Amino acid sequence: MRAPRGGGLRGRPVGAADYVLLRRLHGDSRAAATLSAAGVVAPSRTRSLIARARRARHRPGLGLWLFHDGGGRFVGYCGLLPVRLAGRPAEIELLYAVMPRFWRRGHAGAMAAAVLRRADAAGLGAVVAFTLPHNHASRRVMAGQGFAPLGDIVHAGLRHVLYRRAGGYGRGS
Repeated sequence: MRAPRGGGLRGRPVGAADYVLLRRLHGDSRAAATLSAAGVVAPSRTRSLIARARRARHRPGLGLWLFHDGGGRFVGYCGLLPVRLAGRPAEIELLYAVMPRFWRRGHAGAMAAAVLRRADAAGLGAVVAFTLPHNHASRRVMAGQGFAPLGDIVHAGLRHVLYRRAGGYGRGS
């Protein structure tokens, strides 16, 4: 499959050499506040994310992509990776994060739409996404992509709101 594109952004698969770039995002306290309760995302979580993405690449439609704007600036990442949430069978997760300097420009929605098109093309079916309850921007992105809220879950020791999207039914696909 081709690299995902959306909203003037171009994605490319994440690789081990992208650790420094991802640390810029994960090390930003504003971005981290949308991803965890800690001041920044731990370096071990960044390494774990890269490892998860590399393991998932062999399955059609799965992976993690770094998105850049037309000027080559790193905007954020978005992907589809297997996830096992407590008490639930394995599922496919839509995950994304945007550098704070690019917030409120529609990039998260554009990245999600591009990645969800890959999910639909690969026939992945239902996809889940979750966020911290206070992350209203992320909740709007999920709703805009056809995700419906299912309720609260505990993930990584924190309360999150879980959403699900049936395959092929998102407005962004």
